[in-house]
Amino acid sequence: MICETYQKGSYHIIRINEVIQVSSNIKELEDIVNKLLEKSIKNIGIHFEDGSYIYSGSGGVLVRCFERIRDHKGTLACINVNIGIRTFLASMHNTSEIKIYASDEDLEIQDN
Repeated sequence: MICETYQKGSYHIIRINEVIQVSSNIKELEDIVNKLLEKSIKNIGIHFEDGSYIYSGSGGVLVRCFERIRDHKGTLACINVNIGIRTFLASMHNTSEIKIYASDEDLEIQDN
């Protein structure tokens, strides 16, 4: 998985620079989230590429990331989510704790 990290407002963003599909291994995302939490960075955003698809394996990673962030009293923001990802997030418990933004700029405006 190819990704980059950067700061937007009070969030540390992990941008996944490839389309997530059935064959994608996004375990690296969980590792990055854990490293950020170890550094006491609690507001974490995940920026998805257009066309990304959440399947059982990537969904499990996303749920674990959300739970770890929540356990550290942080906030998860999901950016550039399509209808498939939005449907997956809606199926999770406590989705009101996940913030959804159309773009990095939208997050930065609403975060202020």
